[in-house]
Amino acid sequence: MEKREADVAAAGGRDERLIARARELDQKELELSARAGELTARMQDLERQAAERDAVAKDALAKLDSIEHRETELIAREAELHRLEAAARRAAEQARNPEVDELAERRLKQRDDDLSARESALNKARAVATRARRRGSTSARRYSPAVPRSSRSATPP
Repeated sequence: MEKREADVAAAGGRDERLIARARELDQKELELSARAGELTARMQDLERQAAERDAVAKDALAKLDSIEHRETELIAREAELHRLEAAARRAAEQARNPEVDELAERRLKQRDDDLSARESALNKARAVATRARRRGSTSARRYSPAVPRSSRSATPP
């Protein structure tokens, strides 16, 4: 600033307006330098805050990755536990149910079905024979010569 004033004074000092303008520009330069210093300080403060936030974000991401890794391990362990439980249930079920020969079981069922069909046919034949005997004894009474005629017209029992 002083250098400028000296330059302006050496130029002849004729124009006071130039000196006033030079002082005004010097004042503005000081204000801008002060403002630049404030902005630099503010920028450094913002950069520091951004760095802190970046560190917090990285820490949060690391924790999230750790949680996801643990969750994946937990899911794998749970799946293994379910597989083991299912295997234990199957083993217990097989221990409870003795192994049966399927062919022999089918043969026994077929034999049982055949016996049931025979029994049913036999019961039907017995029923038919019983009805036939009843009819035969009723018919024999109707046409029997020892029975009086009035008895023959009576309804059968």
